Amino acid sequence: MQSNILVDWITFSSKIDDVHSMIEFLGLTDVDFKRCSGRYYYATSWRFGNINIYCDGLSADMGVCVEMSGQGCRDFESFGTGDWYSIFELYMKKRPLVNISRLDIAYDDFDRLLDLDKLIADTFAGNYVSRNKHWNIQKGSRGATVEHGDRGGSMYIRIYDKKAERKRDDLEYWVRCELQLRDKLPGNFVEALLNGADSIETLYFEVLNNYLRYVQPSESDSNKRRWDTADHWQRFLQTAEKRSIFIAPGVDYNMLGLHHYVIDTAGNAIKTYIDIAGMDNFLEHLNHVKKSKNPKYEYLRQYAKFGGVSGD
Repeated sequence: MQSNILVDWITFSSKIDDVHSMIEFLGLTDVDFKRCSGRYYYATSWRFGNINIYCDGLSADMGVCVEMSGQGCRDFESFGTGDWYSIFELYMKKRPLVNISRLDIAYDDFDRLLDLDKLIADTFAGNYVSRNKHWNIQKGSRGATVEHGDRGGSMYIRIYDKKAERKRDDLEYWVRCELQLRDKLPGNFVEALLNGADSIETLYFEVLNNYLRYVQPSESDSNKRRWDTADHWQRFLQTAEKRSIFIAPGVDYNMLGLHHYVIDTAGNAIKTYIDIAGMDNFLEHLNHVKKSKNPKYEYLRQYAKFGGVSGD
């Protein structure tokens, strides 16, 4: 896996759209949405995978609200247009009728640039400068997490062991550094991105470094803000200068998830069944399994059919 930056959550509302126009805008006309109960003062939600489009608001001018969780973002990339810039441009052209209330931008580190043990030690020691007063460290069965800021605040930074959280023993390393932007910050981020930022990678690191910087203690200066940036943090910040790493990884991440489920989660059960019943019986029974209508699986079948993915 190659380290990358991705959109990992978005919530935005539009007072100029209804459910049908929003589905068309997102390029999701070929998938089946199910009607569900709503939230956020909307009575109804139309749901596909982890994408929710809320409608029937308390007032007639509430329009619709779109919420994509992390997996919802991957669904948008796999089944919709996957064009994040189209959403950003809609906001810029139609604000304040269009508003982005939450935007998560995440860095997935597969190259061991983010040393969680060192970050935990530096956080405990206070060897950092942050615009957030609150910090927290968690350790448990799902790995370690370093948090700066409040989860519901305008800027919440979370650095955590994604490999342990997902139980991905097939991967050597996976740590995520996530920026969760709320209130005015999502709009500020999009505006900066479309009005002069070199790239989303550069902007990600600029915002991160503006809110959090790990530093090297100095015996001659008591002001931490004048301390040099810690070497391990500087190496991480410099990754933006090396290559373009912003991606829309939908189908690749979904394929990894399928591989993880079949091989790592169900692999022992499958192997045991083959040992007992034999490969021929196993394949015979598989051929009689009713094909799933899940669009994610059908999409992966078609993608693999035309050379998009392999079993390697």
